[in-house]
Amino acid sequence: MIVIVFPYFSGMKRIVYSTFVLFLIWMISCTDPTEQTEDSVHTDSLAYQIKTMARTWNQCSPDSVNCTYIQFYYPVFKDLKSPLADSIQALIAHSFDIKSGTEQKLDSAQKGFICEFEESIKGEETSKIPWNLISSLSIAGQNASWICFKESSGGYTGGAHDFGNSQYHILEKSTGKHLHLTIFFDSTGLKKLTRLGESAFCKVRGIGPGQSLEEAGFKFEDNRFFLPENFCFTKEGITFVFNSYEVGPYALGPTEFAIPANQLVNLMKKRKA
Repeated sequence: MIVIVFPYFSGMKRIVYSTFVLFLIWMISCTDPTEQTEDSVHTDSLAYQIKTMARTWNQCSPDSVNCTYIQFYYPVFKDLKSPLADSIQALIAHSFDIKSGTEQKLDSAQKGFICEFEESIKGEETSKIPWNLISSLSIAGQNASWICFKESSGGYTGGAHDFGNSQYHILEKSTGKHLHLTIFFDSTGLKKLTRLGESAFCKVRGIGPGQSLEEAGFKFEDNRFFLPENFCFTKEGITFVFNSYEVGPYALGPTEFAIPANQLVNLMKKRKA
């Protein structure tokens, strides 16, 4: 299995190497999935284009206030081989809640969404609040060893409020396997990363040194912070996401926090001698 390794250096060599690591992670940098129309140009990157599928109720315009619509965005790769191809197809199916990642199934899912809305407004004397759903699977970053996908979904389908959710998935290119934190960090590094993550989480949420997570409205088991497996490497370092309801009520919303690249150098797994 391929992992990122960081050898030990000291003094000036360490500074130079840290700079190299920053550059390396920058090469993995994110792109805006909804604007990606050109094939990737990096030699270690998989070439892809973004496919868009949309359906509306009564041919309304998604820009209009009373329009019910559903939109899908997902990557289409060129000359992709198994087992990675199988894993990506399974990820597409999961992202759009279908049995298989085919365009026909995606089209059926969109038709089903519109039909469900039509059923919900039958017998209504007044206009029904429109529904909307935007789901996407995009490329958040990649290098020669792995590719990181971002699964996002948001909209309104009735009820007290709208919804939103995002999940990162890192797949190993050679095997198609999902990669977890333990692939990149050993137990010691993971403990240190967790402490850094808690500090970053508290900073983003404005939680002071004398305030506990519970007092701030967050629910962690035994009031002990943990890192979610919802993560991706970016040009800034490593980004984590807690979605709404995961560690707090809907009113607090999701929490995204990052740990800078220069703090990761000593924490990631090192090559064995």
